[in-house]
Amino acid sequence: GLFSNQVKEDGTSFLTCECPIRPGSDLWDKAETLGADIWAECKSLGVVKPDSELLDCDILRIPVTFKLPKVGYFEKIEEFRGEVAKRSKRVLLRNVVPFFRRDVYLDSLNLPHQLG
Repeated sequence: GLFSNQVKEDGTSFLTCECPIRPGSDLWDKAETLGADIWAECKSLGVVKPDSELLDCDILRIPVTFKLPKVGYFEKIEEFRGEVAKRSKRVLLRNVVPFFRRDVYLDSLNLPHQLG
């Protein structure tokens, strides 16, 4: 909320945390009880002020949200782009970082200009 300027007049805002947990693990099974622990960790990391209060908490278990590229990914994808470019000028491999629907949409609108 602070970064997107979504703070109410009384100073309250929101915080979204992503906590990677293996589905089926003990933490996964009791995820809805972890709100206080997550809040304490946010305080210890300095994400929120030490005197901040947690007013409410919603926890959702989502099996997969996003996956970060592995080490060496960018070098391999650039090598692959080069190979594709040798064979066709009508294939566009878009950058997948960041991956937002808006970016995919905007890239698709620019295709005619990029392909000539």
